[in-house]
Amino acid sequence: YHTYQVEEGRQGILSVRITEVSGRLDMDVFHIDSPEDTDYTGRDLDSASFDVIVRKSGEYKIRFAAKDFVGSYEIQWKTQKNTD
Repeated sequence: YHTYQVEEGRQGILSVRITEVSGRLDMDVFHIDSPEDTDYTGRDLDSASFDVIVRKSGEYKIRFAAKDFVGSYEIQWKTQKNTD
């Protein structure tokens, strides 16, 4: 797990970069108060780069699950003023 905080009036941007050689990598992004209501769910992810934007204030968790995964993943977190 990785945990991040979004302040009131801001949004979080999670930039993900995955390089998959073999195996399986799953990822979930969810607000700590509602783990069953994910903001992003990815299963058996291939090599890719993408952003996940979260707008609700509070604490978020990013969960990775790997099985026989060979490769790498990188995440970068930033916040900015909410544009809504």
